[in-house]
Amino acid sequence: MASKVILKNETVSAIVLKSLGLSIPASSQIEIESTDYLLLVTTDSRTELEPYFTSGDIVLNDGVRDISATAEREYLDSRTAFGNRFQNDTDRSNGFVSTNTQEAIEETALNSGSSRYAIVFSYNGNASNRWLELFQSVPSDDSPFVVAELGEIASLSISTRTNTTATVSIYINGVAEETITLTSAKVNHKINIAHSLFGGDTLSVKVTSGSTADPIVSVNVKVI
Repeated sequence: MASKVILKNETVSAIVLKSLGLSIPASSQIEIESTDYLLLVTTDSRTELEPYFTSGDIVLNDGVRDISATAEREYLDSRTAFGNRFQNDTDRSNGFVSTNTQEAIEETALNSGSSRYAIVFSYNGNASNRWLELFQSVPSDDSPFVVAELGEIASLSISTRTNTTATVSIYINGVAEETITLTSAKVNHKINIAHSLFGGDTLSVKVTSGSTADPIVSVNVKVI
C-alpha cells in the first residue's frame, strides 16, 4: 500500500494552516491529497508546519505509523520529485547540475532553447551486433537522428540492466566515428569528445562487439 501523508492534530483546538488553506479539527486528522504534496515542501508551509511538528501539536503519519519530528522533512521530500535522486553531470556527463528530479525539470525549463541537447538510443532486450533504436522497433540505421544545426558531440553515456562487456559505436553519416565501451560494468561515460557535427548529418548507434542487456545510450550534443 502506498504511503500517505496524514496530519494529526494532538491539541484540543482547531489548527489553521494558512499556507495550505486547511484547518485540522481539534483532536482529529486530515489526509493530504497526493496532488497537493508539493505544497508541503514550499518555504511558507515549512515555516508554518515545522514549529507544530517540533512541539508535537501536529504529528505526521504515513497511514501506518507516526513520523518523528526529526524525520518529517525527509519524509515529505520523499513524497515529491524533490526526493528522487537525479544523476547529474558528475555521474553521467549530461550537463546537469541538479541532484533531484524536481530541480532537473526546472533546470530543463530554464535552459530550454540553450546550447545542449541529448539524443537517446536504446533497445529492449539483449543486443549483440545490433542497431539501437530512436523509435521502438525501428533500427537507427533505417531511421537515424538528423542533425539540424552546427554542433559537436560533447559526451556519451551508456547504461545497461546487468554488468556486461561490450562496445557501442556511434555512426555519423553511416561511418563509425566514436565508441564507448563497458567492461564488466553497468554504466560508463565518455567526456570532452568535441566531434564536429553539421546540419544534415545523421546519427545512429550500434552494439558492435560483445552483448548487452537493455542498453541505453545518450549522445550529448553541444550547439555551436
